[in-house]
Amino acid sequence: MTLRRLLSIVLAVLVIVSTGCASIDRTGPYFRVKESGKWGFINSAGQMVISPQYDNCFYQFSEDLVPVEVSNKWGYIDRDGRFVIPPQHDSAQSFKDGLAAVSIGEPFEGQCKYGYIDKSGRYVLELNESFSYCGFSDGLMKVKKGMKWGYIDTKGNWAIPHEFMDADDFSSGLAGVRLDEKVAGYINTKGEWVIRLDSALPHYEGFAENLAPVLDCKSGKLGFINKAGIFVIPPQFDQASSFHEGRAAVCIVKEDATGWPQTKWGAINTAGEVVIPIKYETLWPFSEGMSKVADNHECGFVNLDGELAIPCMFRSVDPFENGLAFVTVGDFADKTGWSGYINKQGDFVWRPSDFKARDKARESEKNREPTIKVFNDRECNDKGLLVTCTRKVPRAGENAGKIIIQVVNLMEEEVFLEVTDFESLGYSVETRGGGYAGSGGSFTFFPDNTHLLKRLHATSYSNGKPFTCGCCMTQIKGSLAPEALELGPAKGTIDVCLSGYYRNTGRHFSECIKLPFEIIEKEEAQQTDKATTQETTPCATR
Repeated sequence: MTLRRLLSIVLAVLVIVSTGCASIDRTGPYFRVKESGKWGFINSAGQMVISPQYDNCFYQFSEDLVPVEVSNKWGYIDRDGRFVIPPQHDSAQSFKDGLAAVSIGEPFEGQCKYGYIDKSGRYVLELNESFSYCGFSDGLMKVKKGMKWGYIDTKGNWAIPHEFMDADDFSSGLAGVRLDEKVAGYINTKGEWVIRLDSALPHYEGFAENLAPVLDCKSGKLGFINKAGIFVIPPQFDQASSFHEGRAAVCIVKEDATGWPQTKWGAINTAGEVVIPIKYETLWPFSEGMSKVADNHECGFVNLDGELAIPCMFRSVDPFENGLAFVTVGDFADKTGWSGYINKQGDFVWRPSDFKARDKARESEKNREPTIKVFNDRECNDKGLLVTCTRKVPRAGENAGKIIIQVVNLMEEEVFLEVTDFESLGYSVETRGGGYAGSGGSFTFFPDNTHLLKRLHATSYSNGKPFTCGCCMTQIKGSLAPEALELGPAKGTIDVCLSGYYRNTGRHFSECIKLPFEIIEKEEAQQTDKATTQETTPCATR
């Protein structure tokens, strides 16, 4: 091969490489993605622009910087993936108006330093008081000193004295405040009263598109006022958001046949007309002509006309931003979930390289035969593990928050349950206003056993009826976290996963079940129905 021929080949390769690199757009918006356990960034065409290399990332780029986590510390990278502020913070938020909130230290140890840094990483403001996690808005941020709220400027000076018992963030030049039990309304950035409300309270969402949701104290409902303080949309909603793109999400709560409130969301226009039917489990503010909705615990998007533009088929979705939406498919708990980006037609622009394998694993999980039957229906005739829990959990009293989970072996074969120490069990509860997800508190697995495996004897049957004894059952005792009890009356489910072995065959089993419970105001004097006495009456005979 001649030297001229070799140089021609090298030049052709360089042209191909340079052409390929030039085809990657690095001027438009970047989007965070997770690939093989690491976070990186793609462009709007789904091309990787910063290779996956960071341990965590919660935000998109803002003002050309984004916080990322490496080795349990947060720093800020630029659009080339280079750290311009080294990883040194224990928490970090996005930049807004040249400032970003960060912290160093553990808040629970009382040695946490909060503050705001500029783009050089220099602290321009340090805070010891409670402050707004929304940051600065209209150049001001609410801060609590003692028992009162006020507002500081970006230099840390008090712009509006701390004299309010409650305060919201500024929006459209106004902030909802509450001076005392009788005086509430809206102030401007100078601290001057602009609107004084009569028997009404500001909503934390604030003004947008010249309207703001306000709670009418007489009816207990939300309506919308204009900047003159006049209700232009009468109070009629149980919950509401501010207007975005001419639409506001609103909620109506109606009781079902059991008396439990059912929350349904829809949307209205600025005239107060319902333009999206009030039928969804949730509906978020509009962004780029699309709103997140949920139906049957699956998420999708509706457009401004109320049409379901993208069906409810995702586990979770984020609002559209720069033409794309971050969506999650499947459940990360069973390692079959993954996240990607879709466009407004619902087509995927980017998916992780292993999404097909995860989809296949999820389908296999759906179709597989259970390794053991696990159920919580007392009238069920199936043979397996009967798992029940305290149905009514009081908020107050001697047994406040306490739950007993009971496992009964209703099979004609002995099993061994693997004994594991649990600090907590996952649970979720739903209240009138929405939901809360928690992790429980100080659950103890099988406290009556000190061995590795808990032996559950077989159940004897006579004429099809089971006869169980104390050797056929065991208990898990624990309590809900105080945060869940503070929500008031609520309904929820607790997640219990049981693993072990069949004694005769040695075959391993592992299955999970969700157990329903209800948080009530106080402990009931007598619990006589089967649902509420199951923790003490272990299904002896049927």
